Amino acid sequence: IELRKKKLIDTQRYIIYFKTWIDRIGPIGYELELAKWSNSPCFMETIINPNWKTEDDWTNYTTYPSYSAETTYNAGDKCTRAWRIWTATATTKGVMPYKQIGQTDSLERVEEWIRERILLLDGYFGYDPDWDDIPELTHNKQIMNARKVIIDKHLYIIKNNSYFSIDGKKME
Repeated sequence: IELRKKKLIDTQRYIIYFKTWIDRIGPIGYELELAKWSNSPCFMETIINPNWKTEDDWTNYTTYPSYSAETTYNAGDKCTRAWRIWTATATTKGVMPYKQIGQTDSLERVEEWIRERILLLDGYFGYDPDWDDIPELTHNKQIMNARKVIIDKHLYIIKNNSYFSIDGKKME
């Protein structure tokens, strides 16, 4: 938490390091890297098998079953495999959703991974960086241990099912 408060662990800080590295290598260095490590999953495209497509919306990822070669999938059925959600586009059985799985590394992909990883760590350690910008709330001269929510573009604090504005006034 202390490192986060001091901005030593920060998405933009790490992206600057990565971007500096990319700029040092340059396009020729990237091409040489691709030629040397062409079989690396970081440089391969995903090849999807017929009757399958991959999904971009991960909202319900944990609700879908893992792919099984024994299952008959009909159009619209979803499953997970290789950290992706797959949707059958026609009836299929025993055909894995992809022939080859890969990614194309990019600054955007690395930035997203870093941002998500830091959010995961914030949750694990119970740190909310937005609280650093909000003055400590007091109510009845006690510091409130509460959580924040945004409703209709306004920030509110919730404690014991009561809503407070950020200046500590109870909302009716």
